[in-house]
Amino acid sequence: MPERLLRTFIAVSVPNKVGKIQEMVKTIIPAEQKGLKWVNPKSIHLTLKFNGPTPAEIIPEMNLALQKIARDFTPIKLLIGNTGCFPNSGRPRVLWLGMAGAVDQLHSLVSLIHGAMEKFGFADESNKFNPHVTIGRIRYPQKKDLDISNFLNTSYEKINMVTDRIHFLSSELLPGGPVYSNLGTHYFSPKSDKE
Repeated sequence: MPERLLRTFIAVSVPNKVGKIQEMVKTIIPAEQKGLKWVNPKSIHLTLKFNGPTPAEIIPEMNLALQKIARDFTPIKLLIGNTGCFPNSGRPRVLWLGMAGAVDQLHSLVSLIHGAMEKFGFADESNKFNPHVTIGRIRYPQKKDLDISNFLNTSYEKINMVTDRIHFLSSELLPGGPVYSNLGTHYFSPKSDKE
């Protein structure tokens, strides 16, 4: 019998205000642009590690590893406050909102998660981690490149974000967009009174 594989990743939730920022930036990119698909506001998140195809039978062990990591962290204070794109503004494929704040702490978390997932056979790509929230994707080929200069030059009120848990999720790609299922939620340790 073939091995059952799930498409998994590890992420943190973002505030609902991110969806409002997405709505605002939609108005500054020409509506007639083809190939631009906005992420469903309910699906917006901050990805810490994308695993890809994952055997269902190792999910419990992976959850245990993530639980151990989460226990060693206290809530991380972040700030969502700028715009950007990947790979470059001449031919963008991903539109995102960037992160500031306790990014060093976030990088430490990501490094530990990648190290733990490497033991299960997933590549450690923590050195490539660039904290961002994807809000739109652009498909090619197109007759002309998408002009996102207004998006890149826009400003908005910064969003405070406190991360106190990580989610282990699976993603099923459907015609209407991805559908996520929660495989595990792991909470950080509460802050001590001394902090």
